[in-house]
Amino acid sequence: MHHIFVINPAAGSRNAEASLRPAIEKIAAELGLQATCYVTASASDAAQFVRNTCQKGEAVRFYACGGDGTLNEVVNGAAGFANAEVACIPTGTGNDFIRSFTNPECFSDLQAQIAGSVIPMDLIHCNDRYAINMINIGFDCSVVAEAARLKKKPFLTGFMAYIVGVVVVLMQKFGLHLTIDYQNGKICSGEQLLIAIANGSFCGGGFKSAPNAILNDGLLEVCLAHKLSRMKFLRLVGNYRSGTYADTPLGKQYVECDRCPALTISPKEGEMLDICADGEIFRAAQAKISTVPGAIRFSVPKGSKPLLEVSTLEPSLVNA
Repeated sequence: MHHIFVINPAAGSRNAEASLRPAIEKIAAELGLQATCYVTASASDAAQFVRNTCQKGEAVRFYACGGDGTLNEVVNGAAGFANAEVACIPTGTGNDFIRSFTNPECFSDLQAQIAGSVIPMDLIHCNDRYAINMINIGFDCSVVAEAARLKKKPFLTGFMAYIVGVVVVLMQKFGLHLTIDYQNGKICSGEQLLIAIANGSFCGGGFKSAPNAILNDGLLEVCLAHKLSRMKFLRLVGNYRSGTYADTPLGKQYVECDRCPALTISPKEGEMLDICADGEIFRAAQAKISTVPGAIRFSVPKGSKPLLEVSTLEPSLVNA
């Protein structure tokens, strides 16, 4: 198997290549691995590189070395290729996807990564792209956009950028009119605070938005928060971060969670939606979302496993 480390030099503290390349070369020499480092040059470069490599047909494992956005790009390039596995080495600021696993520190251990086992994992398909972790619309999406702006300031990094982002968005007008068609007869229409469509549980630098999401159950975990006052939001936000909102009176009143294989989300006629897919934001007139069961072969490092799962680990392509 060919081990390819896709390194985003702009992620996190911007020193991923300098810190990773020597360690990768060392472990490759020790274990006799065929290993290559590919440093991305621009946005969407990773997805195209991964797709082109997959089309050659060799057994390959791609290690997304960056944040959730880098992982998203690698996944979009590898989706649908049976000869490809995807792994994640977190060097970004949010690193939310790996929070859905036990012992997330294992994802930074190269030895554990090389010895990883594979899970056939679901993906979320939204319009013309995939997400592996979560789709967010509404308040959460606005916070991600604000946090991205704040991260450019030297004194605000990581989780603090998201916290300040929450404060900034909270001071603005928030809430939007959405019509959600769950495609099972249920339709919800009205003023909403946010909606999270989840495969993983965490977003926004550690907010446990979808505590019951399962990575490989063939279903979307959908958490819809109706619009509420700022005071009620402040009372609920701590529970939203910890994933315990369903146990609170406010959570029971304003948040509803469902599971479904597909749904469609529409704004008011003539308006556009800002959609956040694994931390990457795009605009569309409508969001058509569905789950794609077992669409990616995800390599889980040795010593870690999903917090919630329904399928057992399967053999890797490493020995193929």
